[in-house]
Amino acid sequence: PVKSRRERFLFFITPIFLILIGVAFSFELGMADPVDSGLVFAGSFVMLFLIAACIFGLTVWLFKMPALSESYLLAGLFAIIQFVVSGFLSYVTEILMLGDVVKNLGPLQYQQVRVEILAAIFLPLFFAGLLAVSARARVVQFPDSVKNSIARFLFKNALILIPVLTLLTGRIIFMFMPDAVQGLVKARIVYDLGATEKSLKMFNQQLEKHAEYAPLHFYMGVAIVESQLPDYQAIEARRHIEKAVATNPGVPLYQFRLSMAFDLEGNGTEAIAAASEAVRLLPADGYLWQYLGDLNLKYLQYPEAVSAFKAALKYNSDDPVLLNNFAYTLLEINQELPQALEMARMSVEKIPEMVFNLDTLAWAYYKNGKPGEALEVMNSIFQGRSEVTPEVDFHYAMVLHATGMLKNPLQAFDTMLARPEVAANHKLFEEIMVARHQIELSHPVQIGSETLELPVNGEKNNEE
Repeated sequence: PVKSRRERFLFFITPIFLILIGVAFSFELGMADPVDSGLVFAGSFVMLFLIAACIFGLTVWLFKMPALSESYLLAGLFAIIQFVVSGFLSYVTEILMLGDVVKNLGPLQYQQVRVEILAAIFLPLFFAGLLAVSARARVVQFPDSVKNSIARFLFKNALILIPVLTLLTGRIIFMFMPDAVQGLVKARIVYDLGATEKSLKMFNQQLEKHAEYAPLHFYMGVAIVESQLPDYQAIEARRHIEKAVATNPGVPLYQFRLSMAFDLEGNGTEAIAAASEAVRLLPADGYLWQYLGDLNLKYLQYPEAVSAFKAALKYNSDDPVLLNNFAYTLLEINQELPQALEMARMSVEKIPEMVFNLDTLAWAYYKNGKPGEALEVMNSIFQGRSEVTPEVDFHYAMVLHATGMLKNPLQAFDTMLARPEVAANHKLFEEIMVARHQIELSHPVQIGSETLELPVNGEKNNEE
């Protein structure tokens, strides 16, 4: 009983030590916000620790397997250690399977393959470790149940042997890799841990030794694009990725990231051209088509956006973001409005209570001549929210005006036009100006006790 209480105490205090270790590790890596980053980092390991212990407890209960008081603690700690060493092995295994230059994979597929490689390594060894925990408990409780001394040693120490062998396997593969690939793996591990600045320094150090190695240029550019640190300019990211593309022009992942670098610079023409090249290299990738459509929408190339979204729907017909963006594009060009309304409805059904697709749905109702339904959706947006984007405010004002509930429409639009964020958005500013002008043409003006109708369609008002 005394030992059992001690093991329970150790089990419940271990998450605290994991949090402290996570924060200390974040400080050691030099993360920008080590406390918050360390808490997030440690929180994932605490969850893994508790889930592993629960899975072990459930397995013991279902199959009547032997367990000691410390078995639950050992199961949780084993899961954390095994996950770390499996992660290292997954990096080197990825290089062996896919090569240092990833070809014929889009960005989403590439991330999925990385997760699958990690899961294929970790999960079998994790469940083998849980069985080893129970086997160790049996050997400790009943030493005579295993006659062979070698088997007894393996059962008692399997929890240590499995991670050690995993790490040793990864280390052997790593040792036989070229120096440039070793540097690439190290820098990527540090970057994926969240130490962006440290990883960028490591990439720079490796580039000094291997200036022509394309993957180093590529991942250096990716790190700059994703981190957007003030010490690095967008043009630096673009130059690094251009170097990788010049070396390996037929890699869709390189073209996709080059498009993102151009977009970060605000160069829409080149961004769209690079995204189009990525689609040409991998035409069956729905994610690349969707990205191309979003890019065309951003730079107001509506016909091209429609074509790209239609191609993306062939592969991701249930994607709520794709449905929303496609619907919004059709609304902007006033084409296929009933279809736009249906897609907006589907998007809201899949991910409800989101401002971006509720606004699209309300705007679709408005464009389809249903201001009452549009007002109902708009009211749901403002429930519990005090601030929304200027575009949502504009759509709300148009819906209120259509239902006759906007008392002073010209004043409302003038107030919107005076907002700095509206002035900075030329497209929205122009839309509001056009709407205001149309309202002004159709709205009577009060002068003294007389009401004058504004001239419409070039007609002159003969009254003074």
